[in-house]
Amino acid sequence: MFTTIKCSTQAAMALLGGQYCEIGKMVGVALWSPDTVFSDSFGKTELDAAVTSGKFIGAIMADALENNDTDPTFKESLMKVRSQEDFGRKGFNLTFEKTPCFHNELIKLHNSTNWYFTPIMDNGSIFAYVSNDGTKRPFPVKMFVGLYKLPILGVENKGTILGIDLLPKGLNYWQNNGIVLENSEIDFTEVNPVAGLNIEVPILTAGATITTVKVTNLCSDSVIGGLTTVDKWKIEKNGVLSAVTAISFDPYIKVYTLTHAALVAGEKVRFLISENGNNVVAVDTNYYAGSSQLKTVA
Repeated sequence: MFTTIKCSTQAAMALLGGQYCEIGKMVGVALWSPDTVFSDSFGKTELDAAVTSGKFIGAIMADALENNDTDPTFKESLMKVRSQEDFGRKGFNLTFEKTPCFHNELIKLHNSTNWYFTPIMDNGSIFAYVSNDGTKRPFPVKMFVGLYKLPILGVENKGTILGIDLLPKGLNYWQNNGIVLENSEIDFTEVNPVAGLNIEVPILTAGATITTVKVTNLCSDSVIGGLTTVDKWKIEKNGVLSAVTAISFDPYIKVYTLTHAALVAGEKVRFLISENGNNVVAVDTNYYAGSSQLKTVA
């Protein structure tokens, strides 16, 4: 459940007296679908639904975070009275000192207006806004991804910079309608982004009803366990999804064993993470997506 921390209420008259609480410090960002609305009843179930349906990328924590603003533009009359022509630009630069594999995923956000954002505060809350109809929403933004910098001996700069600029309507909301939301079920500093998976499958042979697969992180060889709920797996044969009937994980050799209908020679087959028609699955505060390469049954 979301509740509003009343730290930035505005009215026609600036009500600057009384007590105001601390809102904490920004430590990361969360990226949401533009149609996201933060209802008061929003909790872990709704968050999982947003992630698995592709409407929430997750909480993104950078290695460094800084403001990237430009000042408002003013003009001056003959009588030396200034008037403001625009609000300037509000933006952030997030630096990630990570691998080329991470950059290859991040670059998909370049020049994008397909995602809205909320800053994440160090107390696990998020900074959003109240729209004219009273709903609470994330801010509209445009994002840019900089050139990848390889680590160089003696040079501090490395990795990738993600730039996030508020769009003009988002800047208006930022200046006038900002609110801090905390959730009784969710600490947004602990919500992980969707992790891509490598699913390695051996040679597939006709008649087989059991297949062993190895599952690792997309950008490393670390093995992923915990995906032992049978409903979170599917087998695709010639483009048609069907159920996996049983699954187990061997912690010693670190492979999954999947039981399924018999394979037929010539079928094009792959195994994938999928649940309720969505290709992202939730396991506690972790989220996963991935599939094996398409293989032809021998």
